[in-house]
Amino acid sequence: MAEFQEIATICAPVEKVFEYRLNVKTLPEYNPDVTDLVALQDEPAEGAVYEFKVKAGGGVSLKTKLTIERIDREAYELVFVMDSLMNARELVKFTAIEENGEPATRIEFNMKVLTPGGPLAPLLDKLFVIKSARSQVLQELRLMKKNLEASSAAR
Repeated sequence: MAEFQEIATICAPVEKVFEYRLNVKTLPEYNPDVTDLVALQDEPAEGAVYEFKVKAGGGVSLKTKLTIERIDREAYELVFVMDSLMNARELVKFTAIEENGEPATRIEFNMKVLTPGGPLAPLLDKLFVIKSARSQVLQELRLMKKNLEASSAAR
């Protein structure tokens, strides 16, 4: 198993950032590797399932199933479970803060990726799994920040 954490600040109110991440239908807006997203339920809710493809290297696309495991609107926490080539559990925490006197959000991603075991698993986790998953999370955070801050500035 590989684990890592990433933290970012987004200059937008916590409610807006939370709802944006919760609405899985917006995933292609901040992860351009996601295509063919299908929501198997209309509204985001615990147990809601989404299917999509994720572009991997070499022109390969991996079919992925994402399930919303937990939504806590009071604590501003989400848990997503992803089933694909590598299974992952993502805990996302949102904290209301201020940045230059304006509402902002501290977003914390805690990712656990379950990989096949074996004697090479720790090395593969370190060299490939963490690097790949972290790169994807950093891209998502960067594009979420860009999209949400642009829409907040437009108001």
